[in-house]
Amino acid sequence: ESITWQYRCRVDPFDLDRSNRDLDRPELRMGEELVKWRTAMSSGAELLVSALHKKHPDRVFRHGQRPEGQVEAGAAGNDHFSPVQADEYVAMRLLPMTEWYER
Repeated sequence: ESITWQYRCRVDPFDLDRSNRDLDRPELRMGEELVKWRTAMSSGAELLVSALHKKHPDRVFRHGQRPEGQVEAGAAGNDHFSPVQADEYVAMRLLPMTEWYER
């Protein structure tokens, strides 16, 4: 989960290289990370018995993975994939975690 937030916040290793305007760098790096994750998953697990390819009911998908559940970026808060600014990260991630741990 933390790598997703690093990507969304565009911090190292997904920061933008403003010197040469390589705007695809974060997406390319995230692609590399996903390939590493997939390789690790497939080499260390029996994929046939994992839930990776399981058909899940539509109610499971609440973060815009399906057309009927998609949320427009910026609408209703967190769409779970758009880049976020620091203040949005604090509001969506840090404050809820702090509240949970302070219970």
